[in-house]
Amino acid sequence: MILGYLIFAHLLGDFIFQPNRLVIWKIKSKFGVLTHVFVHFLLNILILLPFIVNGHYWLISAVFIICFAHFWIDQAKISYDLKHDKKVIPFLIDQLMHLLTILLVYFFVQNMVLTLPEGNLYSIYSDIRLVIFLSFLILCSST
Repeated sequence: MILGYLIFAHLLGDFIFQPNRLVIWKIKSKFGVLTHVFVHFLLNILILLPFIVNGHYWLISAVFIICFAHFWIDQAKISYDLKHDKKVIPFLIDQLMHLLTILLVYFFVQNMVLTLPEGNLYSIYSDIRLVIFLSFLILCSST
């Protein structure tokens, strides 16, 4: 379940909440990349917030590790893009590296038992089909 939420947050951060002006800022300045990574951090924390407030504070560390790697992956891609004209393969490699980072973090936390706070408000979090549908929707609408 946590893997779906981490991928969903990544898709939101890289495709929905990354306007063209942020892409341009990322190319011009590391502060643009830091802003982009901060957006990822906030999205992850917001999506995982019901688990975090229920005592799973270690998720903040997991998100921090993912975001730290995200910064360096994006920096490497930007450095490559500035020197080369081909953009599709580096983009695919960039996304694969982000996915591998998420999978690596997931590998270390997959056996952790996550619980949600009591109440019907959080019942939507127990149905991963919604997250998969929304992720699919993001991928289809952003291309």
